[in-house]
Amino acid sequence: MKRFLAIAVCALCLGSLGAYAADDTATVIARLARQLQVKPGDISPAPIPGMYRILLGPQVAYVSADGRYFLRGDIIDLKNGKNLTA
Repeated sequence: MKRFLAIAVCALCLGSLGAYAADDTATVIARLARQLQVKPGDISPAPIPGMYRILLGPQVAYVSADGRYFLRGDIIDLKNGKNLTA
């Protein structure tokens, strides 16, 4: 399961870097906030390039920079076993 999650996250990251790589962080956050109907303060860059962390009350989710992919759950760095969501 962890290996599948890591592969899925990598695929999301690689796919989201294309068209929005030139956008600055503030622009991406503003666009995602409008799209997801959340406050911009609830969105921040994730520790994975091309992904953004969203606080949905007590839950944490991730969205690709282009707003196409949404992932809910923990992201684990398999190299060191660290939970990046915590």
